[in-house]
Amino acid sequence: MSPLLQAEPVGLVLDDDAKNIKVNPYLYILEDPDRKLTIEQIISPEYAQQFVKNTTARESFNRSKSVYWMYFDITIASKQQWYLLFEHTLIGKLELFTTSKSSPTAFIASPFPQIKNYRTPLFQLNSRHQKKFRIYLRVSSSKRVLLLPIRLVKPLELVKISQFSNMFYLFILAGLIILSLYNLFLYFSLREPSYLTLVVLIIALLIILYRDSNLFSVFSFLNKESNYFFSAPELIGMAAALQYWRYINENSNVLLDRFLQIVIWVHLMMIPLTALISMDQYWVYLIAAILLPIFILWISKTAWAGHQPTRGIYWAAIVFILTVFPSQLAQINLIQYSNNIIYLAHIGILIAALLLSLSQAEFIRKLRIRAERLDAKNKAKDKFLSTMSHELRTPMHAVVGAGELLKQTFLTNEQNRYVKTLETASSHMLNTIDDILDFSQIEGNYLKLKPVNFQLNHLLLEMQELFHIPATNKGLKLSINLVSPVTDELKGDVTRLSQVLVNLLGNAIKYTQSGTIELRIEPLKSNSQYHVVLLFKIIDTGIGIDKQQQTQLFNPFYQVDEGSARKFTGSGLGLSISHHLIEKMGGKLEVQSTLGKGSCFFFTLVYPVNKRITNNQSEHPQDKIESLSNQANALEGASVLLVDDDEINLFIGENSLQKLGATVITADNGKEAIRQIEQHCFDFVFMDINMPEMDGYETTQQIRANPNYQQLPIIALTADTMINKKPRYIQSGMNDFLVKPFKIEELSDISEYWFKQKWK
Repeated sequence: MSPLLQAEPVGLVLDDDAKNIKVNPYLYILEDPDRKLTIEQIISPEYAQQFVKNTTARESFNRSKSVYWMYFDITIASKQQWYLLFEHTLIGKLELFTTSKSSPTAFIASPFPQIKNYRTPLFQLNSRHQKKFRIYLRVSSSKRVLLLPIRLVKPLELVKISQFSNMFYLFILAGLIILSLYNLFLYFSLREPSYLTLVVLIIALLIILYRDSNLFSVFSFLNKESNYFFSAPELIGMAAALQYWRYINENSNVLLDRFLQIVIWVHLMMIPLTALISMDQYWVYLIAAILLPIFILWISKTAWAGHQPTRGIYWAAIVFILTVFPSQLAQINLIQYSNNIIYLAHIGILIAALLLSLSQAEFIRKLRIRAERLDAKNKAKDKFLSTMSHELRTPMHAVVGAGELLKQTFLTNEQNRYVKTLETASSHMLNTIDDILDFSQIEGNYLKLKPVNFQLNHLLLEMQELFHIPATNKGLKLSINLVSPVTDELKGDVTRLSQVLVNLLGNAIKYTQSGTIELRIEPLKSNSQYHVVLLFKIIDTGIGIDKQQQTQLFNPFYQVDEGSARKFTGSGLGLSISHHLIEKMGGKLEVQSTLGKGSCFFFTLVYPVNKRITNNQSEHPQDKIESLSNQANALEGASVLLVDDDEINLFIGENSLQKLGATVITADNGKEAIRQIEQHCFDFVFMDINMPEMDGYETTQQIRANPNYQQLPIIALTADTMINKKPRYIQSGMNDFLVKPFKIEELSDISEYWFKQKWK
């Protein structure tokens, strides 16, 4: 006789009073590690006796490759319809068997119709022709913990369960979708990458929760074990969480940050591997279990150290652990599994995502405050530099101007030596001031290039004239060689190129006691006829630089000769500024040097070629290399208004203009300047910027308000070298500017240019 019919089935009795019954306490279980047993073998005496009663009523079978066979007996004593409900989304395989009415020993698979489009497996019990029967289950799960909570429910109870679970999961998923869309919108608005990382993290959590809830059948492929990328959401989520922490933590610890980068890349590389090696969740959760304690300790330490945005992450982590951890314990059967634990985990994940979004808002608020403070700091720095430029260069203008005027008088040899000393000292002082201001502009990213057309030969001639005497005085041989001719006009910032060459040649002369200094320019082969590639080399036979010093050479304020009794003087900014200027122009300043034998500084720059050499009137006259044949009469017949509140500057400017042949009227404030313009006819005006009561900008605007003076050239006189201020000159109505202190040649150039412009 069949074991099934040896005794009447006992166990579950479904009567009218019953409505919701847990099946697990009534299960008999047999494990099949080899996964080979068939239903015919299971009901045979050999195996029927091996079934064990589920005395603990367990619902979790942990992670196992085994197949589990189960059976339970049902006696239906009710006329109502009953449903067999599996309350967890089964990712493994589920098969049902029962006896055929015609043959108690013959079993049929899936005897009950499965209700489609229900989020978990649901079967309708057909008991119209059979009141007592035994149901066998064959279940397995290879990639995750096997959870098998089973219930028998009536239709009304099923509706209640379905409505609650569907509404609950819809609420959780909708909340996560809203948070992801909100953060995605902010990412596109602010372009802050931490928002995008947070979106990826929330979407990964969304996929994981949906995969476990299986709310919409159209996406049911996500919760199939056959899905190649079954474990990918966990890996993406962990990688996104670690990257998000890197953004929020702002790389406070270099070693830990590097460790995080490695871990993130390992996670990302594991994602394609999940398709190849069918990775199960066990390994993913094992990695998470190893990283989680380190992660929590790091977050806690940072949060309680006062990093405000991290506190949101800290509480998100605490909520996540307190709500999700119990569900993990239940899955491995350490605590009793229940739907409430799963619901708690889902609520915890939503709250954690919300806390992360709030933490992100706090992080952005902190960045905004920092940006505002930095902007205020930059503005204060800009104002300070502008003031310092004015305060330093204004008295230097008097020194340089007085020296220029003194040179043009009849001097004795002794007086000539004094004037030469004055020129050398003032030139050194101006170079130091310019270096400090240039360095500040580079730090604040204010420095802009001003490309103009220039000829390389003229630049090299300038270098020859500038450094011939200093080199000769030290007994050095200076050679400036252009390896092959460059006859075309080039376009670039010749002023900044000249500044770099002056720095490098000046250093070469300073650090060389004997031998040679060479500036060599080699035109390199180019594939374009519209560009020329130039290799600049500054070679000396000086003291040389050792390997260790070469690594720090381009750092600001670094001196090769550092000691309490330094032999060579300087600000230590020249090489740093040159390095940044060459980078700005598209090259890289490099050095080769041997201690005691000399150095070679070299860089390569690419310049567009202008085949036609034209006189472009839009170019500033100071950028042209030309000589005046008769400088003394350059402004013969010109009437000039000079406006400055400083008596010394007025004296220097008036005498300099008069030596150029101009008739000069002075004004010491803006109101006086307007009055003089109304009473006289001037060819052009020199307008000081910084004046009390009415500055140069306001004075110019009032002059331009009169239609009669719309075309009157007004040239700004300023000691402020901050380039970002130049547009203000133009906006206020000025035509050009001249930076103090200036040489008489510069004054002559700009004056003659605007004097000629008026009569064109």
